Amino acid sequence: MRILVLANAMNTLSGGDKRFIEIFRRLKKQGHFIRIMLPREGYEICRNETLNVSYQILPALRFSKFGPILSNFLRLVLGCILVVRNFGRFDVVYSSSDFLSDTIPAFLLRLIDKQVRWVAVTHYLVPAPSERDGNPLVNFVSFSTQRISVSVMKRFANLIITSSMWLKLHLVSLGVCESKIQVGSNGVDTKLIDGIRAGSLRHYDACFAARLHPSKGIYDVIDVWDLVCGKKPDAKLVMVGYGKKMIIDELRSRIAQKGLSKNVELIGFRRSSGVYEFMKQSKLFLYADTENGWGIAIAEAMASKCVAIAYDLPVYKEVFNGAIVYVPLRNINKFAEAVLSLLSNERLVHKMAEQSRNFISKYDWDLIASGELKNISSVISHLDANHDLGA
Repeated sequence: MRILVLANAMNTLSGGDKRFIEIFRRLKKQGHFIRIMLPREGYEICRNETLNVSYQILPALRFSKFGPILSNFLRLVLGCILVVRNFGRFDVVYSSSDFLSDTIPAFLLRLIDKQVRWVAVTHYLVPAPSERDGNPLVNFVSFSTQRISVSVMKRFANLIITSSMWLKLHLVSLGVCESKIQVGSNGVDTKLIDGIRAGSLRHYDACFAARLHPSKGIYDVIDVWDLVCGKKPDAKLVMVGYGKKMIIDELRSRIAQKGLSKNVELIGFRRSSGVYEFMKQSKLFLYADTENGWGIAIAEAMASKCVAIAYDLPVYKEVFNGAIVYVPLRNINKFAEAVLSLLSNERLVHKMAEQSRNFISKYDWDLIASGELKNISSVISHLDANHDLGA
């Protein structure tokens, strides 16, 4: 099978990016031809993650310097221009996200090449702008453009893959045909994580690992840690992840204002193996994301034998059941109480960490990739069968 993967929105290593990297790493090993279209920033990340496939790189522009709205528009235009060059070369075009820079080029290729099948992936639905932290204009554009993508996908994609039944039901409520949607879970590389040696000592009381953005709850985490340090002055938190300079500066300012400079360590971006090292050096994993479609970082922390504490989002109950600690959304006090309660009981932390590792083994990427290939192959087989019957 020949698959063109569109990842034109990629500029850091998000959960959705991790998903396509892990899946197509395995499909390549099975003999399928994989080409990924993406910007230079995304290419560098994929190479650091040792994804050895064919690449088609967007012209050498550092899109991030143009701001999120203009940069995504430029990726869309360049993606449409370059995707035409792939006419007649692929069996499947796979849009790895529901950003317009991925869905519109996929739609264009599907339009001009009647033989290609379009598999679209959507990870979660963006909340209404009034319900989301961050820049109001960016939030409005994110919400509006995603709804455009969903409208295009529901009419023209041959298959839509979501990460949970919870998200599937939401798409159905937006008018997407249920039979067109397949749930394809996310996963974790348990073999890689088990092989990382980070020492037996847990140097940090807690770890945070995600894109440094307000929607990821970064400021909530600092408020939580302020309360924790009020009771445990030597508590150490490590925060791993990429963030824009403006957000990093604001984060450092809040840390300094609360007198937490010795309690919070900002590490910056790390490749996956580096993130796992910090997880393995931490007792707890704090995840204050206020919007999520699955929670890959939680799964990776669990595989690293970290006890995960997260806001009580509906999808987590479907994915993790009772294997993580839930706190009410936006309740900083309850979050801090949960942290302090666990840090005061090392025996319980050890027991829960072992249970977390055992639970998460069912989400191994090898199993997830096999399911993804089955879903993609079924679309091709189904359409080929319909074509034969029509003939």
